[in-house]
Amino acid sequence: MLERIAALGLVSIFLVGCNLRSPSSVSAAPSQYRGAQWMAWNDAQRDGFVSAYVDGYKMGSHDACLATDKVLDLKKGPIPEHGKDEIVLPSGVCRVNAGDYSACKPGAPEGQVCSAYTQVITAFYTKHPEYQNIPYGYLMQYLTDKEHKSAEDLYSMAKSGMIRTSW
Repeated sequence: MLERIAALGLVSIFLVGCNLRSPSSVSAAPSQYRGAQWMAWNDAQRDGFVSAYVDGYKMGSHDACLATDKVLDLKKGPIPEHGKDEIVLPSGVCRVNAGDYSACKPGAPEGQVCSAYTQVITAFYTKHPEYQNIPYGYLMQYLTDKEHKSAEDLYSMAKSGMIRTSW
């Protein structure tokens, strides 16, 4: 009996403790990942972030797409790089639908490797400082080859509520 009371007490403390934190006190994107930080960086630092983001995105997408075949157990062994039936596999469908960032130019001068993306984000934060609370990592999803929004497109989307503007 005493054990049950102690267990109930611990569960109650846990539940009350979990509910003490209001949603407004939890920030999904710390301020260092927002426009003020971006604007404090030089071109090489911005380019470094975008290069790392794109590399991570490509590796993550590639691994996730390959995992679809394993999860669905549809193909044993390595997937051919350029097989004719590759698009039929779930991994092929995944790769076709995954966003891509092909505008980065490896070998370009420092600060210009991924300037197609850094220039859009910099222009957005410069022209529309009222939206500097939007994390730059969040904006990257709108710069894929398929979407590639301009700074003005991002502004229109923010203004109309099509993208999240508060964290």
